[in-house]
Amino acid sequence: MTKRFSGRIRRWLYLLAFLLASLGALTVLPAHLAVGPAVALDDAPAWVLSSGMAGTRDNETLYWRGRGPGMHTASRVAPAPRNAEFLALHACMRRAAAPNGAALFLASENSGALDFNRHYFASQISRLPQGECATDLFPRRDGDGDAIVQLAIFEPDARVAIDSVTLTPMQENPQWRLLRRVMLPLGIGLVLYLFLPYLLMTPRLLGLGGVAAVVAILFGCCVGVSLKADIYALISGGRQIVVEQDLASMLLSPFPLGGFSLFTYLHGVFFATACVLLETLRRGAWLDLLLLGAASETLQIWVPGRGPGVSDMLVDWAGVAAGLTLVLVFRSAQRVRLFLQHQRIDKDTAGL
Repeated sequence: MTKRFSGRIRRWLYLLAFLLASLGALTVLPAHLAVGPAVALDDAPAWVLSSGMAGTRDNETLYWRGRGPGMHTASRVAPAPRNAEFLALHACMRRAAAPNGAALFLASENSGALDFNRHYFASQISRLPQGECATDLFPRRDGDGDAIVQLAIFEPDARVAIDSVTLTPMQENPQWRLLRRVMLPLGIGLVLYLFLPYLLMTPRLLGLGGVAAVVAILFGCCVGVSLKADIYALISGGRQIVVEQDLASMLLSPFPLGGFSLFTYLHGVFFATACVLLETLRRGAWLDLLLLGAASETLQIWVPGRGPGVSDMLVDWAGVAAGLTLVLVFRSAQRVRLFLQHQRIDKDTAGL
């Protein structure tokens, strides 16, 4: 085993140890603690219904049905304490009559508008198996007021039964915060240590470009949710609804759909770019980038309001696969060109 390869293995082991330690910490130490009681949102009359939406409550279950084409919504205001850093929206599904029929959304009132830029849809609840529950954590920032929860039904005549919907104010666990301030810089440092040798290889331009793509990937996975939302709003124009004086009318407005999928696709592009540059520089760089895909998702454990996602990691790996394919095609074309050159030289030599 060469010294260079043993050094690469050592870097892999350091980063793998960090990934395992991060996942272990997530299982033994809660990242967030409740700072108030969970607010039950199962009072059907408190929801404001759009035309065609019907809702009833039977014992512990809320029954919703959207009649006719188009989106149907049920919305309500949920008070949120000022000291809450996050809101945990929890829903338990009883059954759904359409495979992709309904989703829960959450927004916060801020500066006279409902701000959706920090909020993904809570859960595609109709995809949950019967009796299963889902929880999503939504970050808050200074100036956020009450929360607005909306149930949207997309398909005609879709029916949804939900056993419970609750909203819980949360704060970051102080012990977790201390650990996060150590683990996040450590993880970033180990990733940069893995890719440091590429800066010393020639041609330097390939190494610099590839490592720059890695830095961009790290920025995308480690930036806070609020800053990420501001960047998204700058690119897309933002997603907001101006709060009207007539709150009931405002609650009838469907929430804007979509999330931060743009950043997921950009991650795939950066992974493909890094693979083309670094794999051209050194064979086997794609292995480092596969590990980076797992590391970039694991690092999000330590970013407040963020979390790892298997689907995002698969997008990253798809970018690596695309970049590797381009490099292999380029190398094959080079081999064919060299072969033809040799054939021509041999023919010319034979003619002499």
